[in-house]
Amino acid sequence: MGIKNIHKQIAGFFSYVLGRRPDEFGLVPDEDGFVTTKEFLKAVNEEDGWRSINKGTLNELKISMPGPPMEIKGNLIRAVDRGKLPERTLVLEPPKVLFAGITKKSYQAVLEKGILPTRHKYVILAENENLAVRIAKRRDPSPIILTVNSGMAMDADVLFYQKGEWIYLTTRVPVGCFTGPPVPKEKKPSEKSEKQESHKKKQTAGSFILDLQDLGGHKGRRRNKKDGSWKRDKKQIRQEKKKEWPE
Repeated sequence: MGIKNIHKQIAGFFSYVLGRRPDEFGLVPDEDGFVTTKEFLKAVNEEDGWRSINKGTLNELKISMPGPPMEIKGNLIRAVDRGKLPERTLVLEPPKVLFAGITKKSYQAVLEKGILPTRHKYVILAENENLAVRIAKRRDPSPIILTVNSGMAMDADVLFYQKGEWIYLTTRVPVGCFTGPPVPKEKKPSEKSEKQESHKKKQTAGSFILDLQDLGGHKGRRRNKKDGSWKRDKKQIRQEKKKEWPE
């Protein structure tokens, strides 16, 4: 396949992702149709056969094609043809269950305050769990997936919007309207490891290294052996013992 045909194939794929079904890839364009280039590339690289697409590929299309399918502005990208881009519409009867992916780091705060927007204007919810996992893994390799009860949320005056076939949006999900896995417990040091650490500190605290050479240790004994003084000391000790113990 020639380079022109390859570029044409890539252009067609980009037009589909950015201009027709961004929801299928877990992307949510803003009111002007833009998504971040970084998020777009992550979504594309998740697809088999498209893992080699990068910023260099985008530059090649801009240079080689007379009418590239995408428009890049700063760190944002959008489709040139946005006539078939799904619009945001209010939904009166959303699916009973929706899924939201969050980072493990934010889990405790979410349990206390509810699910709130972070990088996007809205909280992004997926109709199926696999898509929620896919979106969340772009921020955390091991995300937390929450199950949202849309009926309970609507009873709390929460509005839901649909953006394409698989993506739903809302401004918040209150506490009590979603469920998730138990909060991971922090590992506490065992009693054994604490005792070992305490013993180690006692050994190192105020410790010093004894230099036997400076105190005339081993070398001093060697000198005594050479000059014979150690023999005289040993003989004197035997004589003193004989005096102490009567025969």
